[in-house]
Amino acid sequence: MSLDFNELIQSFTKANIEFSDIYLITIPPGGKSLNSTTSPGVCGIVIPVKGKARFIIDKWPVELERGVILHAGSGMELYKEVLGNSEWEFILLHYKIAGDENIKKYLETKNFILNISAGGSLELDLLLQRLLRLEKESVPMKSLKCKALLYAILEELLQSARETMLDSKEESIEFLIDYIQDNLDKSLTVFQLAEKVGMDSRQLHYLFLKRMGISPKKYLIRCKIKRAKELLENENYSISRISDMVGYEDPLHFSRIFKKNMGISPNLYRSNFEKNPWRI
Repeated sequence: MSLDFNELIQSFTKANIEFSDIYLITIPPGGKSLNSTTSPGVCGIVIPVKGKARFIIDKWPVELERGVILHAGSGMELYKEVLGNSEWEFILLHYKIAGDENIKKYLETKNFILNISAGGSLELDLLLQRLLRLEKESVPMKSLKCKALLYAILEELLQSARETMLDSKEESIEFLIDYIQDNLDKSLTVFQLAEKVGMDSRQLHYLFLKRMGISPKKYLIRCKIKRAKELLENENYSISRISDMVGYEDPLHFSRIFKKNMGISPNLYRSNFEKNPWRI
């Protein structure tokens, strides 16, 4: 399901969150649960430890394994089954929300995945183990300590997910750079490029500008103009043919773009190059 990460962080920041309970659960191979629901009045976080399972939550299917964390809303329809021949072990952490009804409704109806490193987070593992131990003990200020650990776990989860997301987006930009070079003959748009890597156009613009120092639209035009110059210098193709080869269906539009970027028309560029190839 789609997730606005910044909105999620703001919701956790403003929410009055209380620890409810935590369990370490192991299910044997072949185990499944039909027609159940998530716990009412609380949100759940499923942190896989080992093995693999399929959850269908409120008609939304997800496969969980180490590094893939599920946040489940309250009172949701739930189907789950263990996948493969290994046992499925996971930590189930419940928390409840008090205070602002809008934030409460937002989190209690939100099902989403947080991806962290496939190897997991050592800091997260340590925090979870501390909370599992503390939950069984009778110690002074237990409620306060559990709440502090809950917030530390949420912070580590969100930080790890953000780092994984940024790494993934960096890889997406590298992929698009190669994709543009390999598809200069296509009429590409920024929207199509963003869709290719699962981003919106605004997000792609920001990340591309950060990585390349230039917007994706300008980079696309720059690459097409560079390729057109190479063709004008080395081939005898017509302007119409070159226009098509760099992804512009309309030769007049191509000529306008070329002149805007180079200061002269494609025909004049070719003519000047033929007269003095070292000057261009």
